[in-house]
Amino acid sequence: MKHHFFLLTLVISPVLAVQAAKPIVFRGDSLEMNTEFKRKSCGNSPKEMVEISGMACSRVTPGFLWAQSDDNYRVIAMTEKGKIQYDITFKDKPSRSDWEDMCSGVYQGKQTLFVGAFGDNSAKHMTDNYIFYMEEPEIPQEYAKTTYSVNNNYIQFQYPDLTRTFDAEAMFYDNIDQKLFIVNKVEWTAATVFSLDMDTVYPTELQTLKEECHLGLPDEWQFQRVTAADMSPDGHWIIIKNYDCTEKFPSDFVDESRRGKAKGEFAYALIWERKDGESVVEALNRQPQQISAYLMEWQGEAVAWLDSTTFYTTSDDDGSAPIYKYVRWDSSDLTSVQAANTPGAVKVLIGDRLFIRTKESDFSFTGQKR
Repeated sequence: MKHHFFLLTLVISPVLAVQAAKPIVFRGDSLEMNTEFKRKSCGNSPKEMVEISGMACSRVTPGFLWAQSDDNYRVIAMTEKGKIQYDITFKDKPSRSDWEDMCSGVYQGKQTLFVGAFGDNSAKHMTDNYIFYMEEPEIPQEYAKTTYSVNNNYIQFQYPDLTRTFDAEAMFYDNIDQKLFIVNKVEWTAATVFSLDMDTVYPTELQTLKEECHLGLPDEWQFQRVTAADMSPDGHWIIIKNYDCTEKFPSDFVDESRRGKAKGEFAYALIWERKDGESVVEALNRQPQQISAYLMEWQGEAVAWLDSTTFYTTSDDDGSAPIYKYVRWDSSDLTSVQAANTPGAVKVLIGDRLFIRTKESDFSFTGQKR
């Protein structure tokens, strides 16, 4: 989707000017800053839900976020403020800890939740990597707790290079081509993107992923430790996050007790636009933009698109981690349309929706002045 600018002079409000870090060098070039998003804090993750490492927006019951924990085989539905509404415990499944991400997509004609049990910090899992999946349930109006039996609803996989293990923490689903993508974490070279075709029902036999492309260059330490990814439900936008990176050497990954404040550490969220007719790989092989509104989260391991205008993030902290909402500038109502006609306003057409940014005032996606 091509961006059409109605005015040549871009005026950015003070809020939009906040930078997460200096511009990243990606594949040899400094990335362009994407200033289309505004960030706000919604609430905090539930205290009892420690180590949220994956998140997905509900498509069946709008207004809720699904989240999964790292090691206790638990998936919850919560409000954007962090209130638990639905609590699911997985049972009767292959024994595998390190659940590292989740996503949603239309699989076999049904809205489906996918949970990735493929973390491997200890480099010991060659073939016992799993993607659990379930048809997304409707979230009840009152708090409810239940158990879900995985049985045969899982895909066991290995990577194409059978001589090594991979540690992955990021996964997203493409509704257009019906593919599942997994991005490995890495700390010493460029991240690798793998895929699995999802146009079939898989048996429980071991499957092999396909290697698709690489992110970054081996000597670019600025974008290592990929921790989260998601794709918008319309298949046009991809976000990939990282954290705790250094600009020089991997040996600089030290003193995590300082919670991301050690000298040289920073984090980024990159966004790729997938144009009409393109594959995901064709999109990822172009230079992304760096989201300027994204600020570093301690172990920020979750990102979830609501739609092409809005996404959420939270971190893998020990409960009560902030939940952030990022919204594109939107002028879908009269207040924002009037603001867009003020001197110095810039109009941006993305797809079939109009977004605005002004020098004097900030406007949310509902047009309310802040």
